[in-house]
Amino acid sequence: MPFAGSPAAVEEAFPGRLRALVLYGSRAREDHGEGSEWDVAAFIDRFDLGGES
Repeated sequence: MPFAGSPAAVEEAFPGRLRALVLYGSRAREDHGEGSEWDVAAFIDRFDLGGES
């Protein structure tokens, strides 16, 4: 199953504020199964927990 998100989609949602997308977990280790989830951390400048989701 391909990853549904992309750096371009995150950049579009947070213009000029995306600093990094980090893949971690079983897919990053390349030992995932067919139904494994994608574990991705997005690092966004000036993210407001109260006003953004």
